[in-house]
Amino acid sequence: MKYCIVVLAVGLIALVLVNGRAPAQTRAGGALPAGLDAEITDFWQKWEGDKPSEAIRRAAPNADGQQAWASIGQAADEFQFRAGGRCLGHSEVTRKAMSDRMEYVSFLALYEPSPMRVQLLYYKAKDRWSAVGLRIDSNTTRWMEEVNAIQVVPETPADE
Repeated sequence: MKYCIVVLAVGLIALVLVNGRAPAQTRAGGALPAGLDAEITDFWQKWEGDKPSEAIRRAAPNADGQQAWASIGQAADEFQFRAGGRCLGHSEVTRKAMSDRMEYVSFLALYEPSPMRVQLLYYKAKDRWSAVGLRIDSNTTRWMEEVNAIQVVPETPADE
């Protein structure tokens, strides 16, 4: 019995050393930026809790950002009102590291009958991540065009 426990412990240690990090700290493409997930979680708790505009206002990096993003917050609130109430949740669409200090994250804010796309650009100057770019979009036709442009490969003429 002791032999099995020792073998299991050695196996787990080897697994951690081979992977180099715990599974909770990984994602496709590498390690999660420290602190960024906390910022994203905070943003979505505010968005889903009451008004999207409050989440947007608090995510702004400074007073100028709050002023610049006020119209985005108003548009998000109006979309939520037309959708009949609060956000049902969110779903991460993509996350791309642009550098070790900049990260792009795209989400769907889930509403009935259709979602809203929320795109955020985060930047880490010293020790804290902050949103420096924000865009919302509810035009699902545009999303299809964007996906189509990425996935469609031009046909090459066959050699005759």
